[in-house]
Amino acid sequence: MYIVKTKYSLETNIEPLSLLEQAKDLNIDTLLIADDGPYAWLEIEKLNHEYNINVLYSIEKMNDGIKLLWIPKGNVLIKVANLEKAYRTNDFSCIKKEDFEVILVPNQVTKKEILKKELDKLRWLRNNVDKVYILERKESFRSSRILKEKSGVHTLKIKEIAYLDPTEREVSLMRKSIKVGKLVEDNYRSFMLPPQFLKDDMNAFEFERTKRFFSNIKQDFIVEGHKDFKEKKMEYWNLDEIKRAPIPDNWERFFGREIKIPESSWEQKKIALLCYKAGFGFNERYNSDNKTYAIARLKHELSVIVEKGFYTYFLMVADFIRYCRSRNIRVGRGRGSVVGSVLAYCLDIIVIDPITYELKFERFLNPYRSNKPDIDIDLPASLIYLLFDYVKEKYGTDSVSKILTFNTFGVINAIQSVKNIFGINERIETWFPKGLDNLDEFLETAAGKKVEKRLEEKGYSHVLEYVNGIASLPQAISIHPAGVIISQELNELPLINRDGELVLAFTKQDDQVERLGVTKFDFLKVKTLDITLGTEKIREKLGKPVYKLDFNDQKTFDLYRSGKSVGVFQMKSQGMRKTCQEVMPSSIEDLMDILSLYRPGPMEEIPRYVENKTKGYWSFEKLDPSSPEFKDIVPILDKTHGIITYQEQILEMASVWAGYALGEADLLRRAISGKKRSLLEAEKKKFIERSIANGRELEITEYIYYLIEKFSDYGFNRSHAGGYAVFSFETAFQKAHYPVEFMTSSMNVSIDNRKKLKVYLDEVRNMNIKLLKPDLFKSNVHFEVNKNGEIQMGLAAIAGVGPGQASKIKQLISKKQVKSFSEAKDLLKEMSGRTMDILIRAGVFDCFGDRYQIWQSVKDKKNQKPLNGQNPTLYYIDWEQELLQYTFSNFNEIIETLDDEEYVIESISPIKDKKGRKMAFLKVARKEGTKELVVYYNVWANFKDKLSVGTIITPQVKGENIATSFKVKNES
Repeated sequence: MYIVKTKYSLETNIEPLSLLEQAKDLNIDTLLIADDGPYAWLEIEKLNHEYNINVLYSIEKMNDGIKLLWIPKGNVLIKVANLEKAYRTNDFSCIKKEDFEVILVPNQVTKKEILKKELDKLRWLRNNVDKVYILERKESFRSSRILKEKSGVHTLKIKEIAYLDPTEREVSLMRKSIKVGKLVEDNYRSFMLPPQFLKDDMNAFEFERTKRFFSNIKQDFIVEGHKDFKEKKMEYWNLDEIKRAPIPDNWERFFGREIKIPESSWEQKKIALLCYKAGFGFNERYNSDNKTYAIARLKHELSVIVEKGFYTYFLMVADFIRYCRSRNIRVGRGRGSVVGSVLAYCLDIIVIDPITYELKFERFLNPYRSNKPDIDIDLPASLIYLLFDYVKEKYGTDSVSKILTFNTFGVINAIQSVKNIFGINERIETWFPKGLDNLDEFLETAAGKKVEKRLEEKGYSHVLEYVNGIASLPQAISIHPAGVIISQELNELPLINRDGELVLAFTKQDDQVERLGVTKFDFLKVKTLDITLGTEKIREKLGKPVYKLDFNDQKTFDLYRSGKSVGVFQMKSQGMRKTCQEVMPSSIEDLMDILSLYRPGPMEEIPRYVENKTKGYWSFEKLDPSSPEFKDIVPILDKTHGIITYQEQILEMASVWAGYALGEADLLRRAISGKKRSLLEAEKKKFIERSIANGRELEITEYIYYLIEKFSDYGFNRSHAGGYAVFSFETAFQKAHYPVEFMTSSMNVSIDNRKKLKVYLDEVRNMNIKLLKPDLFKSNVHFEVNKNGEIQMGLAAIAGVGPGQASKIKQLISKKQVKSFSEAKDLLKEMSGRTMDILIRAGVFDCFGDRYQIWQSVKDKKNQKPLNGQNPTLYYIDWEQELLQYTFSNFNEIIETLDDEEYVIESISPIKDKKGRKMAFLKVARKEGTKELVVYYNVWANFKDKLSVGTIITPQVKGENIATSFKVKNES
């Protein structure tokens, strides 16, 4: 009998699985979960089927300094939903007396005003809930005795645990310390002990009262699998449209077979409406060439969707898409398994024809499986709020919620949080690499050993003792960026208020949302859609045409084949660009193959894929395409040059070889991927029996099964690959045909991400596109294309300025006649000295004269040594790299001053070698011309902090261009 807070309370490090395992091992019969929300409940409930512990649930609420444990009775989800609503609205009329028992947790401090508030609360509780108790704790014993005497409310003695084992004490207490903001201690006994130790802590009367208290609480957890479970109501809210839909006399013409139709005329009207919409879309999209197969496929999909009861979901998603298109909100062409649905294509949910690309519906909705549909809607990050607003307006704010998520600490945040508790002001977290995800591995490296030594010298080594334990824990509650729930019965589930939004108090992990009986929708922010939309808007603003997308466009495929796909969706990385150069894609199917193979595991097959594609024929192990026994398998593998690339190929192989329906074949694939031995043996036996019944030889069958088993993990979802390939082609098409507009839009979308912006700026230089430096009058907030086809850098691209300050600057200067820096300075007097220093050094005021002289004329400038006869261009290059990540100043002035062996660095391109080690290419210049130097990882590690654009170097070079060392001019 314990009160437990899990890691989701943000106070302990207790994992639900470890909690149940420990309770089982120690023969603990009852646990009371006391987090401040129901966050762990579904996880515990699912895990507890194996452990069968009596787990009771409560909610801890702190209000006006008074802490209460609310223990629901009966249907816990509905009761806690009402409780959360009561606290949200400060209206407790929805709480019935019989719904809860409540334990007041007394304050340790026995001040009069605190005791008075607690007594008032106890009196209120006695009138409004079934039973009330006071928790008796050692640290607040005096308070609980006073409250008991004055209120007549009985005390309960229940042991609270903060960690499962004494070895976990330090980390768990550190987690609580981080939450409260100061170091906390305990009595070294806040861990789980066997029941006999609990008896030692209590007298017989206390023990029996506590035991009786727990045994009297009856809770029902009604989720999927419970006898009383039902799906939450989700109604399509275009009511007039439904009313107008006529119910057909003959349903079979829509489904091609007899299926069970709901008796409700309202539901029948919705089904009819979906069928009519599908038919209208079908006639728009399919002609006589493929009409027979397409209509059979559509009827099959409709029959599955109606039988499974998902017709309302499809009507709603189609409505979301319709709204977006009507408001010129760009919607993604399709992502995930839904790209294999002809119905989704006919409803305009996706714009990729599944039949053209041989995509399978069964990977989306399997008639043999009870999975719900999951359609992701891709939207521009800048416009996604419009769809959220539409949904809330249409369905009502009480019927729409977001989904909760937990952000974990990670290594760097854990270091920062722990050092703050110890009062360490030094920013030791900056000594570690950004994004570090494995502390132990880092400490084994040379760089890690240096950091470890530095910490030891400073006396900070103890910080690291806590980091691994804290890093994986939840740091804060947040809102899932994509998930949305819509239900007219949402009030039956616990909702919390977060940042002004209603949020379902459960996460997406482990199918929690589905187990509650609600359906989620995912509205995903995709910045690439902002890029494509922005590109077209720039074209329109310039009065230039936007061409129709041509999926056979050779100029676009040339871009892939030349490895110039920087900025192209899913094809930006160096590895992807190299793969494109090897594969030489000439079709959307080739792009699908690249996207599917360029992943850990299948990546090993790329050389064989390239070889087979180049040769024009293939063979693999025993699988000889010319052998008659493999004639049914060969056409399936011909599509991908003999490489099993897609999950759908595995489905087809099982179908043609063993006579499986595609839905059955998908179950086979999933069973193999799950790697459950008992299931695998049963599936193999079934496959062999079905194959032999289908006239196949045993030896060949065993080999085919071996192939299916080997590639089930490797296979990619072909529908997902199709969606990505088409979207990738669209971005490549824009880059090939509108390079200036595309790069401008790309830079604008990434203007607040310095790292991405640098990649695009480098690509602009590589593409020989003219980029103009920021200018007070010519520049706007963002990058723009002028009538000469040049890109004018926006003020927001300057480090330390950003869109907000840039807008203010343009507002202050707007329509003013400014003839000198002095006048500009007066107009911008609202700007801080630091901002003015940045603007000067970035060249924004070059229109008024010499930059160095202007910089010298102001106060509050960044400390800089005097010129001492040096060329100011050296400073300009340094400033531009720091603030603009691009060099506008003329290197020729520097080159003229170089000695015979000296070079100036014009650009640096950091990359990783095949083993993931950092190296770089340097473009360097001298009087005789430019050359490229290769700097391998061992040299780059020693010199990377000393080299930057504009640095004058004397390199030691091996062979043609391999740099082995550098002498840096004026190095201090």
